[in-house]
Amino acid sequence: MNIISLQIPTDEYYYLLDHNEFNDWVSSEIVKQINACNFHRIFVFGRSKTGKCVQKLLKDSCIGFVDSMNIHELKNYDFDAIFLATSPLHYPVIKKKIISLLPDKNFQTIELFQGSYNFKINLIFETQPRSGTNYTVNNLVKCCNWGYADVFQNEPNSNFLRSPDGRFRFIQSTYKNGYIVKAHFTKTLHYPEYRFVKTLFQISYIFDSYYSWGRSLAEKFSDRNYKLEWQSEEWQILQGFIDLNRKWLDYINNKFFLRYEDYYLNFENTIHQLKNYLGVDGLNNFEKPIKNRNRMYWSNDYNKYIDRKVMTTLVRNFYPFIENIGLRN
Repeated sequence: MNIISLQIPTDEYYYLLDHNEFNDWVSSEIVKQINACNFHRIFVFGRSKTGKCVQKLLKDSCIGFVDSMNIHELKNYDFDAIFLATSPLHYPVIKKKIISLLPDKNFQTIELFQGSYNFKINLIFETQPRSGTNYTVNNLVKCCNWGYADVFQNEPNSNFLRSPDGRFRFIQSTYKNGYIVKAHFTKTLHYPEYRFVKTLFQISYIFDSYYSWGRSLAEKFSDRNYKLEWQSEEWQILQGFIDLNRKWLDYINNKFFLRYEDYYLNFENTIHQLKNYLGVDGLNNFEKPIKNRNRMYWSNDYNKYIDRKVMTTLVRNFYPFIENIGLRN
C-alpha cells in the first residue's frame, strides 16, 4: 500500500461540516489531483457527508463505498485506490486496519486532508450525568498526564479547539501523553471510527444522579433545600432521557464499568481494577473522594430530596438494573 496525500488544509474539513459541501477550490483541487493520478477504479472509505461529497466529484471513478466492517472484502476486487473520506483524526487507525486486512494487495491510499496525526485519544470516558464524572476525569488527567477533551463544548473559545472530525473539542497541550474525552450517555462517540478506542463507563446510584442532575438544570447548587418535584421544569426535561438511559444501562451491563460509590466502598480495589483496565503503571496520586452524607445512597432520606411521584417513576424504570448490579451492597 502506497500513500498519496492531497494535503487539503484541515480547516476545509470544518467548512465541509458546516456547509455540507466542499468549496470550489477544494473541489477543483481534488478533481485535478485524481485526474493526474489516472485512477479509474476507486473505493471511498466512509459513507458520511465527506464520502458522499467525494463520490460526487469522482463520478464514475467511484466504484463503491467501504468501511471498517467490510473492507476485508476488497481482497476479491481489482481497484486502483482507497480514498479516505473521513476525519484526518482517524487516518492512522484506518491505515493500520487496511494494511492488516489487505497485506498482499497493490493499491494506493489517498488521504484528503492534512492531519493532526499525533492527536492520540487514550480513553473515551462515558458516564451517567452527575455520577462523579469530573472526579474521575480530573484524577486521570493528573495521574496519567493526559490532556482533556469533551463532547459538550459547542462553541469555539480561547481554551477549546475543535477536533479534526468536529465531534469534540480539546484543550491543546504539547506535553500531554494523549487525551481523555468526556462524554455522557446523552451525547456519545458511538461512531465506527472510534471502535478501536478504549471506552470506560461510569454510573452512580440512580436516585442521587437524577437529583443532582435536576439540581444542576435548575441552577440551584447553593440551595440546600432543593427538592426534585414532579411538576418542576427540570423533571419534565429529565423524563425525556429515561428511555435512552435504560437502553444505555442495558448496553453497558456486560461491559466493564465503574460505580462511583465503589471509590468509597473499596477504594484500593477500585483503583486496582481501573489500573488493569487502562493498562497504566500507577495511579498513586489518585485522591480518595470526600463522602457526602447527604447522598441518598448513604442516608436513605429519599423524601427530603425527591418528590414521591418522581421516586416512584425512577423505581419503576430503574430498580431491576439497580438490583442486578448490587448497587446497595
